[in-house]
Amino acid sequence: ERFALLLGISVALKWVSLPLLVFRIRQALTQGRPLRALEVALLGTLPLLLTALPFCDLSSCPLIPTGSQFVSRGRNADLIPHLLARIWPSSLESNLVPVAILSLAVLLLLSLARSMRQFLALYWPILLLLSPIIHPWYLTWWIPFGVPGRNWGTRLIGLSGFACFPLPATPPDWSMRGPQRLALWLPALLGGWLSAWTSRRRKADEPGGGGSDPA
Repeated sequence: ERFALLLGISVALKWVSLPLLVFRIRQALTQGRPLRALEVALLGTLPLLLTALPFCDLSSCPLIPTGSQFVSRGRNADLIPHLLARIWPSSLESNLVPVAILSLAVLLLLSLARSMRQFLALYWPILLLLSPIIHPWYLTWWIPFGVPGRNWGTRLIGLSGFACFPLPATPPDWSMRGPQRLALWLPALLGGWLSAWTSRRRKADEPGGGGSDPA
């Protein structure tokens, strides 16, 4: 399947696409197509396995640089991990806590999402809001998948993302200050709330949607 192979190439480039591949496999299994699930799994993992060969041997396979201080405990433009650290300061000692919360949220989404479109619309904002490390280009992952739903959160983060550009000028930790963090995330959160509210109102006003009788 071409789509599975393209997903595999995406996973090989950046691991954040891995849950998309898992969802595709789960979708095939729930449809009672185990052979299709196996095909998707093989094609989806093949590019990663091939690109890992130069970096792996029989004793080690360091695909994730866990020895890096930035990977293990770095923070910069995060939102929910930042708020969590305000009430639980020891969570700053390791990124395992926000990563564990993110993993649980993704597992829950994998079990509840009914379609790939629904999964994609929710996965990217969940990933960005819970990730302990945010680089400016991470925000572009969300935008293509938010376009079909015309979500205002997606539109506004395309503008508020410019708040990330001063980060290289904030040594030594490249961490956002309060007003910068607010300027980055508040428009996206308000836009997401506005889109959800309008969507509920639209459904309620549709015939049989529970809205008031026009007559």
